[in-house]
Amino acid sequence: MAKTTPQLVRAGAPRIVEDMLDGLVLAHPHLALVESEKVVLHRDFEAIRERQVTLLSGGGSGHEPAHAGFIGEGMLTGAICGNVFASPSTQQVLAAIRLAAGPKGCLLIVKNYTGDRLNFGLAVEQAKTEGYLVDMVVIGEDVAVVNANAGRRGLSGTVFVHKLAGAAAAQGMDLKSIVNLVTSVTSSESIGTIGVAIHPCTLPGQRAPTRELAENHMEVGLGIHGEPGIETCAQEEPLELAERLVGRLETALALTNGTKVALMINNLGSTTTMELYVVAKFAIEALKRRGVAVERVVVGSFMTALDMSGYSLSVWKLDAQGQHLSLLDAATNAPAWVLVPGDYSSKPQRISPVQNAHAQAARARPSELTAAGAQLEKCIRAACEELIKREPDLTTWDSKVGDGDCGTTLKTAAECILADLEASYPLNDPAATLGALADSVKKSAGGTSGVLYTIFFKAAEVAMESMRDAPAAAAWAASFHAGIAAIQRYGGAREGSRTMLDALLPADRAVGDVATAASRLAEIAQAAEAGADKTSTIPTSKAFGRTGYVGLASGAEIPDPGAKAVAMWIGAIVNAQEEVAVVGMGEQHKRSRPAAALLAALVLALLAGCSGAEPTDGCCAKCIGKPTSKPYTYDPLVYDECKKANGICCFDCNSEKASAPTFENAKFTDGVTPEVKAGEWIQITWSNIARVTFESLQASQVKSMTVRNGSQEAKSEDGVFFVCAKAPGKVLVRGWGSDPCLIATTEFTVNVAEGTTTGTCADRKPTAPSETSSPAPTEPGEMECNLQRATIKLVDGKRQCVCAAEWTGPPDCAGFPWWKIAATVGGGVAALLSIAVSVKAFMNSRQAKKAQEQNEGGDAILGEESITIAGAKSARPSVEVYHAPPASIKTRDDKEYTL
Repeated sequence: MAKTTPQLVRAGAPRIVEDMLDGLVLAHPHLALVESEKVVLHRDFEAIRERQVTLLSGGGSGHEPAHAGFIGEGMLTGAICGNVFASPSTQQVLAAIRLAAGPKGCLLIVKNYTGDRLNFGLAVEQAKTEGYLVDMVVIGEDVAVVNANAGRRGLSGTVFVHKLAGAAAAQGMDLKSIVNLVTSVTSSESIGTIGVAIHPCTLPGQRAPTRELAENHMEVGLGIHGEPGIETCAQEEPLELAERLVGRLETALALTNGTKVALMINNLGSTTTMELYVVAKFAIEALKRRGVAVERVVVGSFMTALDMSGYSLSVWKLDAQGQHLSLLDAATNAPAWVLVPGDYSSKPQRISPVQNAHAQAARARPSELTAAGAQLEKCIRAACEELIKREPDLTTWDSKVGDGDCGTTLKTAAECILADLEASYPLNDPAATLGALADSVKKSAGGTSGVLYTIFFKAAEVAMESMRDAPAAAAWAASFHAGIAAIQRYGGAREGSRTMLDALLPADRAVGDVATAASRLAEIAQAAEAGADKTSTIPTSKAFGRTGYVGLASGAEIPDPGAKAVAMWIGAIVNAQEEVAVVGMGEQHKRSRPAAALLAALVLALLAGCSGAEPTDGCCAKCIGKPTSKPYTYDPLVYDECKKANGICCFDCNSEKASAPTFENAKFTDGVTPEVKAGEWIQITWSNIARVTFESLQASQVKSMTVRNGSQEAKSEDGVFFVCAKAPGKVLVRGWGSDPCLIATTEFTVNVAEGTTTGTCADRKPTAPSETSSPAPTEPGEMECNLQRATIKLVDGKRQCVCAAEWTGPPDCAGFPWWKIAATVGGGVAALLSIAVSVKAFMNSRQAKKAQEQNEGGDAILGEESITIAGAKSARPSVEVYHAPPASIKTRDDKEYTL
């Protein structure tokens, strides 16, 4: 049974030519239409016929842009259009001659088909009897036709004649001279064309093509109406096919060493532009191997055959005197002519990229690998080989829910990694290996995923380098998290949005405690697989990236290829494990099975463009030294300074994950920082975050503060916060976990530009606000102090509550793992002590006043007149937030307090 061919234009087949011509003259204002005769003329044909020989061509429609697309100064004056694959009538041709012919004469350029020769010829003779100066030339250059009584068929080489004759006419050559010029080219067989196709054409309104070719076969030498060619054979690769076609042209045109030619690569209908330039590469190289000088090249659609899937090569032997080349290069504004004259004699210029002036010294593979280095190599190989093997599956999925390049992108990256792994990976050095992975991905993987991979590995490398003295498992885990955080920050996806994250995060949660994860490798792999499979149930409307543009039906039951790839890598790595050495920068820890941290790092070693969540800095008892005397702080300034100095900062030993936020209803003018206009709302979605604190700075202020005691705070059970910025400036944002002992996230900035609706938040009610709480004392001797903004210090034997803005120096964070946070207050240095305090009630008015006084010494907060919170006046920041606070909060000592 013949295969059906879908068509965009189906019901309008009887009027398809008329509709096409209407669209043509609407799209090109320099054209005019003789509607009753389906003749297209240059709008200025009357002026043109007075000053030069006019040129007409035409034939059956379905070969567009031929011939009307070549109407313009320096080419045709008009074109006569028949029905699809049918010659125009004598009446049509005669009507065109009567309009276009002037005192200089009119030349008709006709392809060698019986119907065209008869109808155009009869019209020419009739016009002569009416006194018109008119002549006709017939073009037949199909080299596939040999010894045919009717002569060679006219193909795309006819367009070369349009250009030759059109330029000659524009330069003032008379009719007889133009005829002689064209005849000298055609009679000496100086132009030749041959075509090839893998799918014949389908007539408008028909359900099947004119003929069928066997699967994976091609036809050489077929005509532009679907006429059979000279042979049908198995489809060849571009190099071999170019040799076959150029060989036939070489014989037919007697091409020799030194022959100068112009080359046309013509799309026969549905061949992509990408494929045409592949053909151009191999055709030019085939001609050059024969010593032929390729002087000019044109690539594109010149004479098509409806939807035929194929191309033709036309070669024009140029004269030694240079006249042909001069006429070929002459200017024209015909819309379908694409030649850009230039020097084709020299090789294409190859420019070397500018190298990084600060690039690392060349990496080298160690002459001898440690046991851990050898195992790391084994794991990377296993993951790469799995990606290469599973490329067809990934491509199939991605072609249905994406742009189809997931499998090939991963395969290319994996192949590059394997090549570089053997040559230059410094496998005994984890940080350098992460950097090498970044370099491999950067040079091999294109598109968004390639950038995200490189960001991940670079961030992981920096984290690993900063933890040379840390235990191995902690270093790998921190690097893993740093890479994911960087991808989240720049990529913007989150779990549940059909990305690689949907497999990565379940696996990460399955890791749990690094110390015990070695025995749960199967669970980790299963979690990744389950998360990846679950993506097939997530509607594409919730997807992040290109899948979000796919219809619900198209994405139904199709898993996310990026998530599936994660599961593949993890499975491959797990299967490769027999004994893994978990290697730190300064020490090695051998386990009979791999530590989860190394597994995570190896999974990321083949990361394929997923978004991740930014986790908190994990912390265990050995980070502090002695569990019974844990100095910790919730002061963000202390945390920031400590992290800067040490790379690790302990707030608490909890390790619940927090994510970087996503900002909706905002634009990113610099690609990184979200921006809204004053009076507009912004939605902040923050996984595993229960509270968000805000500070607003006026546009004239310089940021020199952090979120501190008395900042405005919003709570949400679902992690979604709506904020209304009411005046230009900046909004500083921090997220806090549901446990009051959790660490804070880093600070994010939202820029607020001038707005036309200042002070309103049109269609979104913001999230309900409150002041940040300060605990009241529950035992004698305890003092009121909000440990989320401040730290209790011993000064002269007395405890004091010191807020972030009052620190006069950074804490002393040196010395891992036995370190303490210290700060200078009034010239004295005291160690920070932790107090397990309770949160019982919100700030009363006295505490609010106190918080306001603390802020008076810092940057100016937006004034009272510009701020409304929940309908009431406030001296706090110019943001509106709404959401009911929780009924109670449980503190880290498991005491629960009603708010």
